[in-house]
Amino acid sequence: MLMTSLLLVIPSFLTTTCLALAETEESGKISNLIDQLADDNEIVRLEAKNSLVELGQRAVSALIEALRNDRRSIVRYYSAWILGEIGGKSVRGILSDAAMRESDSEVRDSAVLAVATITLAEAGPSVSPKEAKKLIDTELISELERILIESKRSLTRQRSAKILVKFSTKSLLSSLKKELKARAEPMIRSNICEAVGLLAEIDVQAAISILMKVTEDDMPEVRKQAISQLGKLAEAGEVRRVSLLVRPEEDIQAPNWETIRLEECQIPLRTFDESVTKRLIKSLKEDQAGEVRRASVDALRSLA
Repeated sequence: MLMTSLLLVIPSFLTTTCLALAETEESGKISNLIDQLADDNEIVRLEAKNSLVELGQRAVSALIEALRNDRRSIVRYYSAWILGEIGGKSVRGILSDAAMRESDSEVRDSAVLAVATITLAEAGPSVSPKEAKKLIDTELISELERILIESKRSLTRQRSAKILVKFSTKSLLSSLKKELKARAEPMIRSNICEAVGLLAEIDVQAAISILMKVTEDDMPEVRKQAISQLGKLAEAGEVRRVSLLVRPEEDIQAPNWETIRLEECQIPLRTFDESVTKRLIKSLKEDQAGEVRRASVDALRSLA
């Protein structure tokens, strides 16, 4: 009788013990991944973020705890992002609270983006831009547009653009064009150029027109960003291409005694419009800022 009872109890005990050990092991794994969100290497942080997203609901409790109580702002930033990708109504409430109460502006912005991500995810992948816009209130849209051009973190601006492009119209590019005229700060103007490039699929030709104009901006960092975005558009094949012949042996006499050789560009260069390629070559030949000339070379290389 006693032996029979023991034989019944032991398997149950072993099963419970194994489950407890497995839970402890997973808890340790989640804790380690959350610590990696503070790593100095962005690649390590992004890999940890993706692993936590894959764990889904099993990581939610630990991520909420990190969002609320971790002293490291970068961990809170990523925790909000991950929670937004995992989703859920209960998570949305916690993220909304963080968007209002968080002391760090970048973490607040991350929470705002996470709320918008959950809202769009709940609508489903087939939702039209018009329907998607109805789901997000005007105040949240204004916040997304502010983040797009004012956030100091490039990753945050890219996240905002990824959301906005799902429901924005040509009017957003027009608004960005007006902002370029209204804003004097070089960093903001550079961010706007980046935003135009990120949102170019809304209206490619309008984006190109805006960026072409900014290649003549007074500030070198702004010109550099505009040229870089033109190069990325060409590299992504977003636009109609024609051929333009450039002699590979041609030496380009750059300002400040520097000579740059167009060996990287080999003929023919293919681009969306001859005027764009000519503008890039003009910047390479004549711009006084070395960083702008280097950006021109990189943009031209993407067309080769």
